[in-house]
Amino acid sequence: MSYLQVLKLFKSKLKKGLAIVITTAGLFAASSANAALLGLTLEPAPDIFSSFITVDYDMGTEMLTADGFALNFFDGANNAIAGGTFSLNASIDNSGVLSGGSFTITGTTAGFNSGILLTGLLTDLGFDDLGGDPLEFMVDITGGDLMGMYGPVGGIIMTNTGFNANLFTNDFSSGLMAASSDTGVPMTVPEPGGLLLFAVALMGFVASRRRRH
Repeated sequence: MSYLQVLKLFKSKLKKGLAIVITTAGLFAASSANAALLGLTLEPAPDIFSSFITVDYDMGTEMLTADGFALNFFDGANNAIAGGTFSLNASIDNSGVLSGGSFTITGTTAGFNSGILLTGLLTDLGFDDLGGDPLEFMVDITGGDLMGMYGPVGGIIMTNTGFNANLFTNDFSSGLMAASSDTGVPMTVPEPGGLLLFAVALMGFVASRRRRH
């Protein structure tokens, strides 16, 4: 086989490989745009349980708000929270894509007395494409008396939010003080579904190339 023939063969195989990678990247983008549950599971402790939360989503402003009361801090023992509040704000577009947000939990408990228990930034959102609870948030912990117990990454699982099959294309509400949440530490940090799909497809492509040689 001549040098030119080898070069043409190489270019042909390279184009096929790039086509597979580009197609997979498209699947990754589609998966990212259509979120699913993160499969978030929290460690038993530490955990802050909040309830009597009112959740509202405004499709016009694309803002979700959740305001209620932080009731209990579990660190292996149950500790009541005095003067506890839970507040979360999230920017979520009508496709269900989270672009930012934050949460704050206030109160005093178990010797933590500054009044700010935990604060953080929302980094990822999980929800059922068919509607219904829970809403899951991955968060970066930024401050508060309990920051040392949580570490850099946390998770929030909210239930009874009023989230329905219309997803984020309509307004929805939990109703007055109907929702609740747990704020804890993830057992494992969930992989974004699209990234996992991309990695699996890419590994499959590499494996198929090896089998041919």
